[in-house]
Amino acid sequence: GRRSCFASEPRVNMLLEAKSPCGCCVVEIPVCIPACCLDAPCVTGRDGLFGREIVNYVWKCGFRVKVVFDRHGDAVVHYLD
Repeated sequence: GRRSCFASEPRVNMLLEAKSPCGCCVVEIPVCIPACCLDAPCVTGRDGLFGREIVNYVWKCGFRVKVVFDRHGDAVVHYLD
């Protein structure tokens, strides 16, 4: 399946940009993605529970990253390959 394909791909480091929860600036989030996902991702955002902000990044190859900002502005990266 897709998961095993991503697992065998070499990885590259990149910075994703996201608007900070306070809306005052753009923050850079370091991620490590499969080398086959170098196109620009589709970016969507929504409000989560407990004051969290959630930003989803989806590449054409199907690889996904979810960034969750807590109410203090700290970001946690979730890889959803």
